[in-house]
Amino acid sequence: QNCSEVSLESIAAHFHCSANHIAYCIKKYTNRSFSEMIRKVRLKKACILLRKNIPIDQIVETVGYYDRSYLEKVFKQQYNISMAQYRKRRPRNF
Repeated sequence: QNCSEVSLESIAAHFHCSANHIAYCIKKYTNRSFSEMIRKVRLKKACILLRKNIPIDQIVETVGYYDRSYLEKVFKQQYNISMAQYRKRRPRNF
């Protein structure tokens, strides 16, 4: 829910342990790094917002990226399609 603000440090503080320990546990139990997990969550949220026709600049901030070109790059690497193309091809949720 708070993917735009989450960090290893904030999770570690919440659970009263070190960021290294949180990173280790995430990797051990999910076989993914913290950054991989956050990237996937952010991209899924971006897909939802694209289907709702939210402006791309607003999506960038909502999902926790502060550089539109970086989000476009990450999105295209993950889905092999630009955000604008995704929006055109996917049905909208109302």
